[in-house]
Formats: sequence, structure tokens, C-alpha cells
Amino acid sequence: MSELTPIQSTAEVDVENLQTSTDLLNGDFTSFMDSVVIPSNTFSPSYQPIPAFSPEDLVHQSSPLQPHTSRDLATENHDFSDLIPGDISPSPFGSRLPSLQPEDAPHPAHSDRSRSRFVVSAPCRARLERELNRLADVVPKPFDLPSRHTLSRLVVSHFRGFHEHYPFLHAPTICIDKLSPSLLLAIVALGARYSREPEMSKELFSVAKAVAMEQMRQERLAGLDDSLSSPRNPQFCESQANRARQAPENKSLTKHLELVQTFLLLIAIATWFNREPDVYEALSMRSIVDSLLRESMTRDTKTWQTPGWQTWIRLETVKRTRLVAFCLFNIHTIVFDLPPMMFPGDIDTGLPFSEREWKADSDQAWARTRTSQAPATFQQGLEALFTYYPEGGLPKPRRFSSLGGFALIHAIIQRIWLLRHTQFLRHEEGGGLALSDIGVFERALKNWSNCWERNLERSIDPLGPHGPLSFTSTALLRLAYIRLHLDIGPARSLSTWNPDVIAKSLDQQLSVQRNDKLTRAALHCAHALSIPVQLGLRFVAKTQVVYWSNQHALCSLECAVLLAKWLEVVTRPHVSPSLTPAEEKVLLFLAQLIVETDCKRSLHEISQKKAMLSAATVRLWATLYDCDSVWEMVNLIGQSLKAYAELLEDRYGLERN
Repeated sequence: MSELTPIQSTAEVDVENLQTSTDLLNGDFTSFMDSVVIPSNTFSPSYQPIPAFSPEDLVHQSSPLQPHTSRDLATENHDFSDLIPGDISPSPFGSRLPSLQPEDAPHPAHSDRSRSRFVVSAPCRARLERELNRLADVVPKPFDLPSRHTLSRLVVSHFRGFHEHYPFLHAPTICIDKLSPSLLLAIVALGARYSREPEMSKELFSVAKAVAMEQMRQERLAGLDDSLSSPRNPQFCESQANRARQAPENKSLTKHLELVQTFLLLIAIATWFNREPDVYEALSMRSIVDSLLRESMTRDTKTWQTPGWQTWIRLETVKRTRLVAFCLFNIHTIVFDLPPMMFPGDIDTGLPFSEREWKADSDQAWARTRTSQAPATFQQGLEALFTYYPEGGLPKPRRFSSLGGFALIHAIIQRIWLLRHTQFLRHEEGGGLALSDIGVFERALKNWSNCWERNLERSIDPLGPHGPLSFTSTALLRLAYIRLHLDIGPARSLSTWNPDVIAKSLDQQLSVQRNDKLTRAALHCAHALSIPVQLGLRFVAKTQVVYWSNQHALCSLECAVLLAKWLEVVTRPHVSPSLTPAEEKVLLFLAQLIVETDCKRSLHEISQKKAMLSAATVRLWATLYDCDSVWEMVNLIGQSLKAYAELLEDRYGLERN
């Protein structure tokens, strides 16, 4: 394998020029923290930096303490196709992320016009009630359908809380009155979670699942009847198939697509709960979705030059539904260490178009936002990220949409999992990946970061006008770096749903080996913590975490564990070989973060008792997730981090906070 050539980046992070221990002890950390760019927008206190690490040594990177001179890409009014990463000076803590100045246009889900689309009319509720009466034999009893006002409120709650995290329903043109009963019930079941009505959500979930299962049974019976009654004439069958392909708005195809979407929403609920519903329901529905997708979603969605807006919407909806299914399945691999259900090669579709095109609310608005270039296929986009580009070149395509980047980073994480679980020989001590393999993935992650930088809709604001996917993708980027160095999946024991068991498993089963690449991963995790520390951990926990995807909690758990394990090996007495300059500076950076959050401890005290750093760092992460989430898994992660911190505090004889 050829040696990696470093690629210039907009997202370099400097360890070499962090303050020395003398600087920090003299109190210069305040000025250092003042140099960290925090958006002034009041809607964006959840900002986190995104250092995209180059394979080259940290000592060759530029200083993060230089005054910020970067242009505000979000306000530049020109085509970015000629912009290369080297054009932008590095800012503190890495990448210069886009300006978060408030947009003039309101969030679609918050506008009055959007609200009117989500109203459940009296005829719609009556139709839903008739359908439930028709299916009385399969609908769980007792069940009283909520009023149409309640249903409308839950639909709005769904589109406010969940939709932007997995945008496969076309909100601008959705017609609630025409949705299948199962899909409407699944939407309101999710909405009830976000409106903190768990008992209602449980009931709606059970009914939605029962109706969807019955719909699938009837659909397959109808298909069987058609196949038995059709003449055994090849020409007739071919003409029938041609007519089906020429009817994109065919009612049966729409019903089938909505059935897939129903199960995806139900999976999105059940994945994060221990019972009622439980995660095993989500896992059982995975195979249903997989079979439904393979069964009939065979139309070519790579076509981008479509005759009109309505046809484009349908093609893009099918494409996005497939990609969301891939991402949800990969979350199960991340959380429960399960083999992948779907691979990139199974998704015979192009990358999704931009959120601006997707959110266009009229034919004219869509025409104004149309992309002049066809997107690459999902498989092509992924392979491009793993390709070497000399002299700071960029992958082709050189940018992707928010959902495209989200799916691609999931695909990279999936490949890391596959490499770890298909190696016949472990190349490194402790079963880690070979440094050459890590280099290949670092190249892919660097290319992904460069493409992220070029996304005109990128944002680290979960409430931004283009949705939270770009922000969530940055958390997955951190998780990918962690997974290169620490196979945390099998050790988390999240399936036990017991914080104490999870904490003990994390403490006992994992170890790391010191190297420069691990130090970069540790710095990556430290930077993810630095901004919430500066803003106030409890403030972020109580006011901002609610807007984050559940995937942020998964990433934070792994950040905490990697930092704890790294700190344990670099703070051992008489560590050999001695610490590198990069390790010393990351260590000092973490020590000062502890001081910033604990007025009872001084930097001098911490420097005399470095062993406490691992416990104190995990405690910071636990504080960040000391929140009342609507999702049980997120609360479990917060409780597990707290238990892990207490375990380490007891070990080192520290007073519990």
C-alpha cells in the first residue's frame, strides 16, 4: 500500500501550538478559550468544532491561535465549484464552520402554512376510524382513536421533532387526508413521543404496527391472486410490466412505499426503548423492511432529468426512503454490534439532492433551485471518498447534500465495522486495526470532511434552516475516528439496559495502545467537549441536547470512553516511553477543561494527581447528558456515564460530585 500523502484541509487542528504547562499555570487559559470561535446566534449554543485530522503528524499543523481571517462562506454570493480548501485559513479548533446568522425565512415546520398542511380534517379522522373498525379483529383492544385536534397536534409534533432528522416524507406536498392509515398512525405515534405523551404513543405504536402487518398481508395476497389469474403469456406480462413502469403515481406503488415508511417510523421508535415497545420489535421489523425494499422498489431512481416536479418528488422520496433505511439499520450495527442488514451496493440509487430542492414548495420554486449536475450514485460517492487525490484534490463529486453526507459517513462506519469483524489475522496487539488500514480510513474521513466543507447547506446548528443532518454527521465523524482505534461496540452491553453493568463492562473490557493516531482521536473527542464546557454543561444539557439526534448520545458515550482509556495509559506512573509533546498538550488541555468546570480544583492539584483526569472527564460527559430525554436509550447513556464516573472516582479515592 502506498504511503498516504497529506491533503490540505480547512479543518486542521494544532496540538503543537497549544499553551505549555507554564502558560496554563499562569492563567492564560482564559485568553485561550476566548480565541475559540462561538457563534453569536442565540439559536446555536450547541456549536461543536469539527477538527478533521490529517494523516500527517500534528506537529506540522498550523496554529489554532492565529486570529480568525476566514471568509464567511455562508454569506459569499458565488459558485463554490472553484473554491479549494486551501483558500480558507484555519480557525481555532479546526474548521471554519459556516456563519449561523438567523435566516429571514422561517423554518418550514414552524410556519402557519405548514401547520395547515398538517391538520387532520374531520373526514380524514372518520376515514381512519372506519378503517380501524374494518380491521377490528387485528387492532389491539381497548383503543379509542384520539380526537382530530389531538391527531393534528401530534402530526405537527412529529414534523417539528422527528422529521428533519430523517427527511424522507415530502412535507411541502404531503396530504394528511390521503395517507394510508398505518403511516398516519405511525406519524402520530412518533409525535406523541415528542409531545411527551408516552402512554398514548405506546397505544398508537401497537395499532400502527397491527394495521401495517395486516396491510402487508393483504398486499401480498393480492399479488398472489394477480399472479395466479394472469395469463401465462410472456408478451402480455411484459406489456403489463411496461405499463406499471410508465405509471409512477400508481396507487399500489404509493401504498407499498407508504408501508415501507410506516415500518421505518416504527423502527425509529422501538430502537430506543427497553419495553413497550422494545428494541427487539425494531430488530424484527428490519427484515420486513429489507424484504419490502428488495421486493418491489426496482424502479430506476438514478434518473435525475425528470419531466416534472411531481415525478421528481416521487423518485427522490423513494431514494431517500432507501437511504434512511440504510442509516437506521446501521444505527443497529453501531448500538447493538449487529451485522449489517443492508450494504451500499444494495442501494441502487443516486445520492439525494439538496435540502433546498427537497423543501421547495412549488413547481416554480423547485425550478429555481434545480441542480445543474446529476448526483453520483451512492456507491460511486462512497468509493470516491476512499480514492487518493494528490495535491489537495477533492473527490468527485466534490460536495454532497446533507442527507447524502449523513448516509456516506454511516457507510464509512459500516466499513470500519466490517473490517474489524472480517479480519482473519489481527495485525496489531490487542486486536486493533493495522496502521495501514487506519490510514486508508483516515483518508476517506478527510475526503468526507472536505466535501462537508463544500456543502452550501452545512451547519452545526440543529435548528438551522436546512435541518440537523449536517450537525449530526459531525458527531458520526467523531465516532468514525473513535472506531478506528477502539472497538467499543461489543463492550458497551447496552442491550442489558443496566447502567451499572454497562459501566463495569466499559471499565473492564477495553484497552488502547498509544500512538500518534490515537492522540489525534483523543484530541478530536476533547474538542467535542470544549465548547459545551465553555457555554456551560448544565445549560447545554437542559436547553440544547433535546434538539440533538440520539446519535449524538452514542458518539458522546464513545468519546468519553476513549478519553478515559487514553488518559489511563498516559497518566500511569513512570509511563514508558515518555509522553510525546502532542500527548502532553492534549493532557494539559483536558486538565484545564476540568478546572473550568470545577472551582474546587486547581490546575496545580490536577497536575499533581493526573490519575483523577479520567474520572473527571467522564463526569463532564455525564453532566452533559443529565437530561430528561424522551428516548430511554439517551437517558440510559447518561446514567451509564454517571455510573462509569462513580466507578472511576471510587477507584482513585475522589469525592463524588
